[in-house]
Amino acid sequence: MYRILTCILFCFFAGGNGFAADSTVLITPYMFSINHELLIGESDGWRFNKNPPEFVVESPTDTGWIKLKPVELSAAMADKSGRLEGWFRIRINTGNQKTYLRYSGWAAAELYVNGKQLRSFGNTGDHGQPFKDYNYSNDLYSLVELPAAQEHLILLHFVDFLSAPGAKSLKSEYNGLKNFIKVTNENYYQRFTRHIRIWPIYSTIWDSVSILISFLFWLLRFLNRDEKNLKWFASLVSVTTIFYICRIVSEDNRASFETFRLLTDIHFFTLIISYCITILIVALVFKRKVGTTLKLILAAY
Repeated sequence: MYRILTCILFCFFAGGNGFAADSTVLITPYMFSINHELLIGESDGWRFNKNPPEFVVESPTDTGWIKLKPVELSAAMADKSGRLEGWFRIRINTGNQKTYLRYSGWAAAELYVNGKQLRSFGNTGDHGQPFKDYNYSNDLYSLVELPAAQEHLILLHFVDFLSAPGAKSLKSEYNGLKNFIKVTNENYYQRFTRHIRIWPIYSTIWDSVSILISFLFWLLRFLNRDEKNLKWFASLVSVTTIFYICRIVSEDNRASFETFRLLTDIHFFTLIISYCITILIVALVFKRKVGTTLKLILAAY
């Protein structure tokens, strides 16, 4: 009887310790998407703590930690000032493959791997420094190479705010929490670095050509005042130019969140206006002989 009780107690405590320990998320090459990334913010195995833990240790205890994924963050978790601070941790096994972490959140953050701080994004406001959110757009700094080891304990300290006073969303929700943190491979790194090299050249050429075409259409309009449809073509090109300029400028990592949000809103409204002008041009070209069905298809498009 004593041996039976001993076995039961052993299994109970062993099972309890197994439950408390972090479950390791195994990452294989086949798990990466066609874009060479894995959105681990949706994975099981995450733990969350609102209080500062002893993050420098290799095996933190489960005191104060709850099961919560980054994609499950919400504005309801923020305090009265609209501030949300917390710690995420997860244990991953990447095998022998070369992998990177990419942080893609507007929240200021500090990244620790196996007890060592590897990167800071923005400024969390600690040590008397002013808070500064982080714009990850086209920033190679957001990509962190993982040390050469199979298993990694990832710890992420972040400070986020509501997207606006009284808003029902966090800043990091603006682009989707599923992109909050991701694991990438060497192919992603090569593609990302190439994009960063050509992006300034591409954006400069595209903006210049768009402005030039817009100017030429307005010049044609003033030189051919009898051609009434030209003003609508010129308007369409101008709105489209604003659309692309806002899109390109919003991808500059020097922009603040407020600037980014304003440009994104303008980008959206110019898209709607361009659709409306397109429908109007089609109606004018066909001398209003456009059926209702075609108008609805154009509007839906």
